[in-house]
Amino acid sequence: MKSVSLAQPTRRERKKQDRIRQVRDVALGLFVEKGFDSVTVDEIAESADVSRASFFNYFPTKDAVLRSYHFWIYDQLHEFAEGLTGNSGRDLFDQYYRHLTRFIEREGDRYRM
Repeated sequence: MKSVSLAQPTRRERKKQDRIRQVRDVALGLFVEKGFDSVTVDEIAESADVSRASFFNYFPTKDAVLRSYHFWIYDQLHEFAEGLTGNSGRDLFDQYYRHLTRFIEREGDRYRM
């Protein structure tokens, strides 16, 4: 049986994850504002205050930014769904649907993009 490490991420790992989120959030904002095809990696890097090389350390392509956002959405919704409790499938569905609706409203144009 494989053991699972419960070690907390190091400061360096946390900073890297924060920077990845920052680059992703800046890129998503630009995609919403200008359209995905109109935004360049250089614009994303400049707006996120990272070098072009750093962008490519975090994301292999501009498309990967969108994929990482989609994976983040999935993780958020999956984590919520795992914690649901109820007496029936209908209860669970109602809770999930209400959460999903609030999530989409919070994410706004980023989600609709």
